[in-house]
Amino acid sequence: MFIYLIRPAGYQNIKTGGTEMKKLLALVLALVLLVTLAACAGAPATPAPAKENTDSPKSDSPKDTSEAAVSSLQEPIYVSVSCAITGDTPQEGEYVRNTVQYVIDQFNADGGVDGRPIELIIEDDGNTANTAVNVMEKTTADQRIVMQIGPHRSASVLAVETIAKQAGMPFISGGTSKSFYSLDNPYLFRGRACDSLVASIAAKYAIEELGATTVGMIHDTDDYGTGAYDVIAEYVAENYPEVTLIEEGITTGAVDMTGPLLNMANAGVTAMVVYVHDNDAAILARQYKELGLDASMKIVGCSSFANPVYYDLLEEGVGDGIYVVADVSQTNPDTYFAEFQKAYTDAFGVAPETMAAAYHDIAKIACDAIKRAAQTGKITRESVRNALADTSAEALTGNQGSLYVSKTNGMDFIHQCLVAVSKGDGTEYIATVYE
Repeated sequence: MFIYLIRPAGYQNIKTGGTEMKKLLALVLALVLLVTLAACAGAPATPAPAKENTDSPKSDSPKDTSEAAVSSLQEPIYVSVSCAITGDTPQEGEYVRNTVQYVIDQFNADGGVDGRPIELIIEDDGNTANTAVNVMEKTTADQRIVMQIGPHRSASVLAVETIAKQAGMPFISGGTSKSFYSLDNPYLFRGRACDSLVASIAAKYAIEELGATTVGMIHDTDDYGTGAYDVIAEYVAENYPEVTLIEEGITTGAVDMTGPLLNMANAGVTAMVVYVHDNDAAILARQYKELGLDASMKIVGCSSFANPVYYDLLEEGVGDGIYVVADVSQTNPDTYFAEFQKAYTDAFGVAPETMAAAYHDIAKIACDAIKRAAQTGKITRESVRNALADTSAEALTGNQGSLYVSKTNGMDFIHQCLVAVSKGDGTEYIATVYE
């Protein structure tokens, strides 16, 4: 603190040359010092009058991003991530969280958006629609957040899309259901290949490459599985009217799939498409092998059959020979993926799988859109949505090829998938197929 010496009246006329005058002066100064120290010890300091803050306000309270009232170059740009940290497949959430944070950290290290970092708000949706709704409601209520990554599963996307649309919240999902096209939601974007592409390729491979004239399909009875079946039924009817299609639906989480498998064998199926989640895929593959059906009936599986979660649940070699139509394959010769695979493995000690590779691309798409939205002068939910919708074919490259929004549906960023075959604890790349 500052100590002000208060001069008595007439001080300027006092001479300091004499002894008595020096004693008097010392006594006065001592008294002043004692009074000052007593005041400091016995009473709280009175704050100085508040200075009017003419700078941008700094507060933890939510800000109105509808007008993007932020002028500080260091003010974070907030993005929500909805992923399954708990639930039936917590490994999925771990891959999503790790890879998205990895991309954001790199983006921020490169300067972010004109010096402003992106900050993630990660929420656990448990891979359930009800929890995903809670997350989206929380996200849309927080006016700092300009976009959301996730939720992943199609059923969760269908549950939250109206909330996002009403709030003008752009979000990118890895959900693959064809039913998204009927939603007419300009705030929904997709960062994985749609089932209309993946399921069609699976059916085509079963018929043309494996020579099946009676094709089976086993699928989960949620939107993910039934949506894929609808695609295949329509595709086969239009392109291969001579082929018979046999359907079996299973409940997600079922532990006994011998019935549907034997029904396929008894119907003369020689190749079947399987659209189930990771845990269900492992159970089906084991029982398929135990029944000895691998000798007479081939499987063309969805991306679940390419994931580490699936392989972790199987003894090595059990899944050998199962074909997969997927987002990634560990032996994909693509240079971009090879570099990502090495970097991710070095960073996390495990190889990337579908979720890691796909959400790397999704996070990259998000960073690019936010950076371009800033060029409009305001980073708002609407400017980010517009930037996403305006992503051109020349803009980005990722693990899934060129990342650009479809001019046909204004939603899809991915236009290819891979065909591979299971071997050991991974897949061997066969081909890349484009839409």
